[in-house]
Amino acid sequence: TYSTNLPEVINTVHLKLSKVHSDELTRTQAVSLMAVMKDRIHVQGKASNGQQIGTYTPAYVKYVRAKKHKRGFDNKVILSLTRQMESGYQIEAIENGYAICFRTAEDMQKARWCEETYNKPIFAPTAEEKAMVIAIAQDYISKHF
Repeated sequence: TYSTNLPEVINTVHLKLSKVHSDELTRTQAVSLMAVMKDRIHVQGKASNGQQIGTYTPAYVKYVRAKKHKRGFDNKVILSLTRQMESGYQIEAIENGYAICFRTAEDMQKARWCEETYNKPIFAPTAEEKAMVIAIAQDYISKHF
């Protein structure tokens, strides 16, 4: 005969976690994820699959990025020209934690347009970013038990 107290353990963990500041945990996860995603998208130029978003045409690089906006001659798409969209992220409270969103509908439209233009998800978390969020939770829980 085999018996377990797993249901009691799960209930105890749930009660302890409820007492732990879940607001602090989810806010930490969201802020950390937002910082990593902004770097990936707007500095590294990588999509959600970890690959390069795309490349700019030589004419765009020469006249728009380099000459007009002084953003350099790299043809790697980084979705950052005026920095409006990359500065437009915010953390918003939702029912069970926090969400990353854009401050304006215009920035959200730009994000959708970018994903359609390059035909790939860009603003979804990568597998590594999801793992980071889980690691933050595990670390937080281990420190508070």
